[in-house]
Amino acid sequence: MVDTCGLIVVAVGPDGSPAAVSFGIDEAVRCGRGLHLVHAVDAAADEQTSRRRDEDAAWLLSAVGRLARQQVADIVPVSAEAVVASPAEAVRRASAGASLVVLGRRARGLRGHHQLRSVTERIPVHVTGPVVSVPDTWPQVRTERLVVVGVDPADVSLEALSEGFRAACSRDARLVLIVGTWPPSATDRPQPAGRVDEVARAMRAWYDDVPVEVIKSPGSAVGALVAASYDANLVVMARRSAWRPTGMRVDPDVRPVLRDAVCPVLLSPDETDWMA
Repeated sequence: MVDTCGLIVVAVGPDGSPAAVSFGIDEAVRCGRGLHLVHAVDAAADEQTSRRRDEDAAWLLSAVGRLARQQVADIVPVSAEAVVASPAEAVRRASAGASLVVLGRRARGLRGHHQLRSVTERIPVHVTGPVVSVPDTWPQVRTERLVVVGVDPADVSLEALSEGFRAACSRDARLVLIVGTWPPSATDRPQPAGRVDEVARAMRAWYDDVPVEVIKSPGSAVGALVAASYDANLVVMARRSAWRPTGMRVDPDVRPVLRDAVCPVLLSPDETDWMA
């Protein structure tokens, strides 16, 4: 395995994952970090199948790697490897110490969507660093640079807010914090406290060039985040885990955004998540 400490790791699927690779290239150049491409291959039953599998993987990574090197123009190093493992396990192994893991995601309604969505749900809970899910329809033209962060007022994630401010600063973008609120009659639901504004003010001291807007969304922020993804360059959420009969998955509040957002969604490791 390649030492990926500090690198940006991109999972390359059988189709070459052009959207994820493009996003990874942009992030690598923007952050000045090396780019590592990882491709999962199945264990072969016999030598002939193994040879054909290795040739196909080598051809794919050579083509994708050549394109990536052309685009980074020697600004950052590019490496690649094929791993005999499931996609989730291959990414987990390659993600150790990585600064960011980039996954591709097919749009809803396309063939293979549900299978890939399942993989996308598995990987984030087994990766310690931030993970970004990139829809295969990306990139799309945006009229402005905008980063959106989903904020749970009952459990404000400092990591997610920090990721949002950093992303907005590096993109010279406007930052919008969408805070879910609940009606007074819902006494069992926590009400937005001054902590969101308090934390935002503290971070403005470090990122004074980033214009910030706080929007309170009635009820859950999920619908507002999906709607905002049509104008945003990036949506940021805290990554929290939930146990399901099929294993660990991302939290139910995260899944709809991960599934329906039309822009990349970055899941930041949350300090309260025991899997992180």
